[in-house]
Parts: sequence; structure tokens; C-alpha cells
Amino acid sequence: MVKWAGFYLSEHSAQMERAEAFDYPEQHPRMSQADIEACLEKALTKDLQIRLQKEEVDLEGHYRPDLVGKITGYDEEGLYIARQQVRYDEIRFVQIEAFHKWSATEAE
Repeated sequence: MVKWAGFYLSEHSAQMERAEAFDYPEQHPRMSQADIEACLEKALTKDLQIRLQKEEVDLEGHYRPDLVGKITGYDEEGLYIARQQVRYDEIRFVQIEAFHKWSATEAE
């Protein structure tokens, strides 16, 4: 019985490693500075939520998860999303997030 438990544990570990191997955020296309500025200006003036990908990769070359939220402030160096500063030169991709009203969703 112990032999089989070890087999199942190793099989489970291998399956978890395979699942984690494909759980990286997608690489969005690099946007021009003009497109980034236009999207940020629209988000600021209309108080919209954005999705932003920084030009930052880990040691294996994978991009970090996108930052999602409203722009809470900005200065000459960068902007703030959810209390995290993002320098303007770090922005690779930005888009306006679609807003879904929670009360409009149907119960499943």
C-alpha cells in the first residue's frame, strides 16, 4: 500500500508541475508611446479601470502578471495603480478594462 501511495504522490507532483509550467501571463504586444498616452489620458479623464503590463520579466523571460485597477495618482515620474508606482518608461501595454456591473450578472 505504501508503494502505491508513493506512486500517486509522485504522479500528483508531476501533474502540478506541468500545470504550473503553463500558468504564465501572456505577452501583450508593445504599444507605441502615443497609444499608451492616449489610453492613459482616457482612463484618467473618465475614471476607468485599466490593465497594464510592465516591461519587466523574471529570470526565465516570463512577464509578470498584469496590473489591474484605476489610476490613483500620477507625477512626472510615473503613475500609481493600487498603491504601486509604475514609471512611464516601464509600460509595455495598457488597455481599458471592460466594466461589468455585479448586479447585472445572472445567478448560476
